[in-house]
Amino acid sequence: MQLSVELKPGEEEIQNIECSLYAERSWSIYGLPFFTLFGIIGVFNSRSYVVLLSFVFLVILWSWGLYRWLLWYFTNYILTNQRFIVIDQLGIFKKEVKELSLDRILDITYDQHGMAANMAHYGDLHIIGIGLTLDIYDVKHPAKVRDMILDARPKGSKLTTKDVVNLLKTNKP
Repeated sequence: MQLSVELKPGEEEIQNIECSLYAERSWSIYGLPFFTLFGIIGVFNSRSYVVLLSFVFLVILWSWGLYRWLLWYFTNYILTNQRFIVIDQLGIFKKEVKELSLDRILDITYDQHGMAANMAHYGDLHIIGIGLTLDIYDVKHPAKVRDMILDARPKGSKLTTKDVVNLLKTNKP
């Protein structure tokens, strides 16, 4: 997929972090077999309102599923050698782009909720940086991604508490 942000001169993409499609399940996926069966029964039924109702349900269900898939597909998390970029697709025509310089990352935590998340190896990453916290949901193998981001930070960029306090003091308006 083509990036929708421009990389800075000398910046290279290290990894495009993937989210789990399995985690993107909603009522549409759970209702799909039921409404598909309902639609098949409706086709063989002689009552026209049952056929129409089942067709409307299937169109709504498939449209919602396509919409959720498009949002998942166009949401990107990109790790470069200088920054971490989050391109969050919030709607068909609405996206939000957040960037965090790698040398401003303080810590990264992750969590996995439930048996499905543990078995399918996906979870949520929380990247804590100076001035910005990025929450990334349903990341495949969150421990590996956390280690990859921490390893990509420039050497000697580990900030102490004293450094953060001094940095905040100097940036006061």
